[in-house]
Amino acid sequence: MRYGITRDIATLDDLVEISEAEYQRIVHAHHSLVEVLLLEENFDLVTENYYEYELELISIALRHMVFHGPSDASFGSERRAIVRRIVNLLTACRRYLDQCGHHISEIYGSESSHTTEVKSEKSSQYDQCFGYRVMEALRNHVQHRGFPVHVLTVSWQWQDIEDEARRRLHHTVIPSIRVAELVSGGKFKQAVLEEMQNVNSDGALDIRPLVRDYISGIGMIHERIRKLCSSDVVEWENILNGAIEQFQERYGEEESLLGLVVVAVQDDRHWAERIPILKELSERRNRLLTKNRWFENLNKRIASNEIRQT
Repeated sequence: MRYGITRDIATLDDLVEISEAEYQRIVHAHHSLVEVLLLEENFDLVTENYYEYELELISIALRHMVFHGPSDASFGSERRAIVRRIVNLLTACRRYLDQCGHHISEIYGSESSHTTEVKSEKSSQYDQCFGYRVMEALRNHVQHRGFPVHVLTVSWQWQDIEDEARRRLHHTVIPSIRVAELVSGGKFKQAVLEEMQNVNSDGALDIRPLVRDYISGIGMIHERIRKLCSSDVVEWENILNGAIEQFQERYGEEESLLGLVVVAVQDDRHWAERIPILKELSERRNRLLTKNRWFENLNKRIASNEIRQT
């Protein structure tokens, strides 16, 4: 078996030969970078669904600010829209939590310390965060029995009412869970249900801070994964860049890298395996990494178009 770097439109005469050990390093680097890119894409699915959920709340509040006299039908459609956003978000979160450990296991092995640390971080976020526990239990409830929102309240509240110049009417949309309905259903996770009853046993529990706690927790899990992989990612990128440099040393830096591959060649001159060498893996990962940062303490942030007098 021969090993080398070439373009997939080239002949074997153009092969830049490498050792089997170097070939295996390049293959492992490629596969590992694909896995960490998939991790970032799965996390991006969570964050985009979270953004759409928050945007739906703001959009409904804005409609009530601009248009008066909503009908019962409009309230029903607004509740369904919020339900849809939350269900989509919970599905994306479950997908991420199920698959992040799989990606780490694919890179490092199911018995590795990295895999163990990811499991530990998941457990830590679950144990320390009330919102995380509620939303995990709510996802199971939604999957098997009911909806994630029982009540949608549109609130109009005057602020700074004592100051004529600064007085303004604040519009807010609050999706809530009726804890009593979960109790009567009889299938909600009991330990979490008791916690919810301690917070609000009779009325409706505002889901907004719970969602934010959940997304913050998932963000902390993802940040932990990034730190676990960071030094290895640099090494994998260097390995692929080294393969590119070897190719360019032979053919020049002006030569196109389109279709660059590392190959294993059988004695009959057929390619037994062909793995692409792509800078785009790291470029796409870095764009997502830059985009999806700072998900800690979401409950301390607001987005507003409020105009305040200074």
